[in-house]
Amino acid sequence: MKIGYKGLDKNLCPNSGSQKSKQIPYDLTQVYTIVSDKELKLCTDTGYHYCNDLNNVFGYYPLNRNNRYFEIEILGEHLDGGDKSITRSFRFIREITKEEITNSLKQKSFKEILKVLRKIQEEY
Repeated sequence: MKIGYKGLDKNLCPNSGSQKSKQIPYDLTQVYTIVSDKELKLCTDTGYHYCNDLNNVFGYYPLNRNNRYFEIEILGEHLDGGDKSITRSFRFIREITKEEITNSLKQKSFKEILKVLRKIQEEY
């Protein structure tokens, strides 16, 4: 099972990209699938965008009261690239809590500190 992370605004609508014009809220109980003959490509409407790392979602949906964050299951064809990915099909698993977001950010900071310390150790 492939897991990803998706951000939405507080009304469960996408706040960026080609889906913004639709402004139709997602139903957290549905499976979302796009059937298309077009090649799956990032930054297009050929699929649904998500991130493989929760921390990358914050670049598209900043941490504030206007956004919500979800763990999703990737069900269909997908393409990874850089800090975001795209899939033809997914379903929502659950909403991520504020506590989980805080812990994720702390882990990211800790990993960055460890990288700096390793670099210092290697140099000296």
